[in-house]
Amino acid sequence: SSNRPRTRTTSNGANADASEIRERIRNDLELLTRPSWCDAKFALSRLDQGKATGNRYALKLRSFLHRVLFKFGCWIQRNAAYVLIIGILALAGCCICLKFAHMETNISKLWVETGGKLEEELKYTADKTTAAPGSTTSDYTLQMLMQAGHDTADIDSMTLHLKAAVEATKVTVVMYNQTWSFDDVCYKQSIPSDEDSSISFILSRVFPCFIIGPLDCFWDGSKLLGPNPPIYLNPTMSDLTWKSMNPIQLINIFRESLRDTSIASELNEYYELMSQAGITTGYTEKWCLDPMDPDCPTTAANYNSREIPDVKTILKAGCSGFASKVMQWPLDLIVGGVQKNTSGYIERARGLQTLFQLMGGTNMYNFHKTVKGGPNWSMSRANAVLLAWQRKFADTIYSIQTGESRDELHAFTEAAATDILNEFSNVSTIRVVGGYLLMIGYACLSLMRSKASRSQGLVGILGVLLVALSVAGGLGICSAIGISFNAASTQVLPFLMLGLGVDDMFLMAHHFGEIAVLSYIPFDERTGECLKRVGVSVSLTSVAILSGFLFSLIIPMPALRAFGLQASVVTVFNLFSVLVIFPSILSLDLERRRQNKLDIFFCFDSRGVNDVVDISAQSNATTFQQCSAHHTPVYNCSPLPGSTHPVEETAEATITMHHTVQHPRTPPPRYTSNIDDAGPKKVGPSPNRPRVAFVNTTESSAPGFLCFKRGARSGSMYACLATLPSLTISQLAERYYAPFLLKNPVRIVVLFLFGGILGLSIYGTTIVKDGLDLGDVLPRGTREHDAIVVQTTYFSFFNMYIVTKEFDYASQQQNLYDLHSRVGNISYVMRQTDNTLTKFWLQYMRDWLADLQQNFDEAWTRGHVNASTWMPQASDKTVLAYKLLLQTGRAEKPTDPGRIVRLVLDDGLIPEDAFYNYLSAWVGNDPLSYAAAQASIKPNPAPWKQKRDANLIIPRSQSIEYAQMPFYLNGLQENADFVSVIKSVRSVCETMTTSDFKSYPSGYPFTFWQQYIDLRYWLFVSLGCVIGAVFVVLSIVLFNPWAAAIMALFLAMIATELLGFMGAAGVKLSAVPAVILVASIGLGVEFTVHITFAFITSCGSRRERVVQSIGHMTGPVVDGAVSTLLGVVMLAGSEFDFIIKYFFQVLGILILLGVLNGLVLLPVVLSLIGPPPEVTPTGGGGRLKTPTPPPRP
Repeated sequence: SSNRPRTRTTSNGANADASEIRERIRNDLELLTRPSWCDAKFALSRLDQGKATGNRYALKLRSFLHRVLFKFGCWIQRNAAYVLIIGILALAGCCICLKFAHMETNISKLWVETGGKLEEELKYTADKTTAAPGSTTSDYTLQMLMQAGHDTADIDSMTLHLKAAVEATKVTVVMYNQTWSFDDVCYKQSIPSDEDSSISFILSRVFPCFIIGPLDCFWDGSKLLGPNPPIYLNPTMSDLTWKSMNPIQLINIFRESLRDTSIASELNEYYELMSQAGITTGYTEKWCLDPMDPDCPTTAANYNSREIPDVKTILKAGCSGFASKVMQWPLDLIVGGVQKNTSGYIERARGLQTLFQLMGGTNMYNFHKTVKGGPNWSMSRANAVLLAWQRKFADTIYSIQTGESRDELHAFTEAAATDILNEFSNVSTIRVVGGYLLMIGYACLSLMRSKASRSQGLVGILGVLLVALSVAGGLGICSAIGISFNAASTQVLPFLMLGLGVDDMFLMAHHFGEIAVLSYIPFDERTGECLKRVGVSVSLTSVAILSGFLFSLIIPMPALRAFGLQASVVTVFNLFSVLVIFPSILSLDLERRRQNKLDIFFCFDSRGVNDVVDISAQSNATTFQQCSAHHTPVYNCSPLPGSTHPVEETAEATITMHHTVQHPRTPPPRYTSNIDDAGPKKVGPSPNRPRVAFVNTTESSAPGFLCFKRGARSGSMYACLATLPSLTISQLAERYYAPFLLKNPVRIVVLFLFGGILGLSIYGTTIVKDGLDLGDVLPRGTREHDAIVVQTTYFSFFNMYIVTKEFDYASQQQNLYDLHSRVGNISYVMRQTDNTLTKFWLQYMRDWLADLQQNFDEAWTRGHVNASTWMPQASDKTVLAYKLLLQTGRAEKPTDPGRIVRLVLDDGLIPEDAFYNYLSAWVGNDPLSYAAAQASIKPNPAPWKQKRDANLIIPRSQSIEYAQMPFYLNGLQENADFVSVIKSVRSVCETMTTSDFKSYPSGYPFTFWQQYIDLRYWLFVSLGCVIGAVFVVLSIVLFNPWAAAIMALFLAMIATELLGFMGAAGVKLSAVPAVILVASIGLGVEFTVHITFAFITSCGSRRERVVQSIGHMTGPVVDGAVSTLLGVVMLAGSEFDFIIKYFFQVLGILILLGVLNGLVLLPVVLSLIGPPPEVTPTGGGGRLKTPTPPPRP
């Protein structure tokens, strides 16, 4: 191309003379119709000369930004290769930091309000129990064996359940050169023992793992308890196993045979311990499922009769474990889907459940430090063994053949829950890469043209790759600074931020296609000119989006804060890439055009040659005839519809122009002394004006994507296609869509239609339900999904604890009882089969003391004890009670023989002064009750074990700082059920909380579902703050609150419509949809700001400015929307229904709503109540007046 040399460094800078300005005006109609868009300094000069009025403050700020962006763009063009290489290396270096990425799946670290009450409670619980924050207990975890069928309360179903449970207890895994069996990982309650005692060793092996299930109603439940292998005693006694063992009979045999030995007292202690816990005949007197079983004991209820047990009748009262007083299983805990008749008889049960209790990670680590762990034993290894065993457990259950039974076996473990969260949070490489490839393909095709010098296919490919690299780099920096990833950031951010970045990329590429071939702009200033015009719009949207994401950080939810921070960082990276690196790509592509190289295969020359496209009035007729034949997209063959500047057919009006990606919409302006003068004016050409731009007169011969062949024979497909008009999306929108949309009937229909949509959306917001069904998270048809469905349908129960802390427990006993009673009366709190509440530790302690008091009273009556001592015939219980009655609780005088008091007062309370002495005695002498109470008292009580000696002092335990009351919650199906029980329990705790009595609830429901208590509040606060931030930023940057208010209104509408769609489609409101709703504001900015910004920077009436804004912005907006949708569409192929329903559908509808609101409703609203233009010509009109040319010499 031929370009006149220039010395100026800024467009319309101080060195630009008047002739250059006039020359530019002759060639650039947009400078007169969109002055503040093209050159704010020129527009400001029109205001200074009194030839226009407008927003002077906005123009001053815009003028400064234009100057900076122009200089920066020129510098980039001069150093394009260096900028590109350094920029790519910088982004690639940031991507390396992704190796430090941390995936957070801990619910308490994601959805627990930062600085809130729940976080404080979890931290306190973790500190006192040495558990991981957010865990419900550090002692054990539950693994579920579930069976579902038409009626599982019969012999066949119970037999199948027994088979599966027995196989589960045989599971072993080999890790760290050790074989880990069920006995190695299960949870057991230790009993007081003497390390040198053989009896203690035997009993420690006999005490089984904790297993809860319906098999405990039958003798067959003993088959799960072992020990394996059985314990050999002597040739005269059978090996010890729970299948044949009568525990109380066995201990009595030992007591009788060893009563004169040194361990007689120890045996008596064990006898008392077993009696207190209800360990009596074991399973030997229960019904056998199969009375013909050779191992069925002779003492079994149906051994002699050989009667088949009535399973429904036996299950009706619930079951009890080997310690019947402390291990009572309510029917709803072990049998699900129960249907009873009016008399209470079970007609049918749909499910059975057995719970295997494993040690928690901390317990596992501590237990095996000196057992099987070895020198390299660690907490991570302990957790790894537990997870491996759980996975093997699930595999074993699913491998069991059910035979002819129609029942289904299912297993659900903590490992499965962990795997689900990890799998759900992981990024699907196939989906991300597939979505990005679709974006790349669309970007290439949408920017490709038939002529090599006008095609930008490679620019589209590199642009998408650049934005993808920018997103990865931004996330890499987030990883480096310690921002954790979660499901929201891995499933939403890669597509959302790529879509936002690609939108800006398309905007710049489209306008660069127009500017790059403007012959009157010096070649080395064209990138600067593009950046000057488009950079403000790109910066404006990015700053608005960034401010929105930053303001979303006020939400105290860690997951939402992490999302907001990551989105903010990536937004900055995208802005850097689009304003710095992408212009260097455009500059290099500009050089390719000048050298007449092919688009994608830029190493090859194009066979076409550059020529001049003449749009002079003299050649209009000829050109018009050639348009269809040669497929030359010259739209100046005839004036545009509605053009007020007809083309003059005179030889004096010779004006040459070039091809552009988006061709000139109207002929260039003529010089006139007065724009309002009637009649055509003849205009002479400027002798020094450049007339050549690099355009091919013939298409490249590169096959497939550059050209239709001109030489195609008549009637061929090529010839037919060549006759079609070459119209871009923007041209179609300006010529046909905008005039149609602005017809009054159409505008009325649009307003009523969107008003109806908004009304339906508002209604939809009222039916949106909160919650997240775990069944939706898992792929349908998988065993985990089926297990979750069975669990939530038939066994929707959860552990719950009421934590009491930091008060004088001795003086607050009555409040503890009241708290326990009031919580127990709340709906969904499970009761025992006899309708009593689950006992808590103070009740166990009181009952133990009451039993001792009763024994003491009987001994006193018999004369076995008096005020000064006990007699030899006094029992161990009596001696223990005597010592307890002497305790004063005072360090200076710990015992008082003259103290007159009872262990349990008449009002049912324990004496306050000796309360902590009694606590030490209870924990040491009734450990099974203490274990059953699940009290987790901290600091740990000082366990004191009774000895029949003269030492009367019982140590005092430290004051209690932490204790728990256990409850079971059952029947929780819907999210509303969880919210209801959370509110009810917290209401009770808060009502009873005083300065002397503090309590709070704990457990999985309160950790996970607590977020739904305040989720809507924080969501609406976030949306309001984000929209408000966008409004403030746009008002300040544009100095136009009117335009900012319209955009804020549309952002609120998009969010409302999206929330309404969620209600109509059954998408429940949870953390992830909440994140998408916040992100919808960012995507909505892209669809509204560009159109509005183009509207206020144009001159003319509202209708004229709407047409211009649609013409300029429809192409980039549509291309950005389609490319984003193509990226999201890959989610439709996910195996997770949750991803399809909560991500693909929601994001797809969000894009559709953005396009409809931005390109349909927004233009109509702007045409009716749009803000005034930034520049208004004096006297009105759709353009500034053309300056009077200097007189000819």
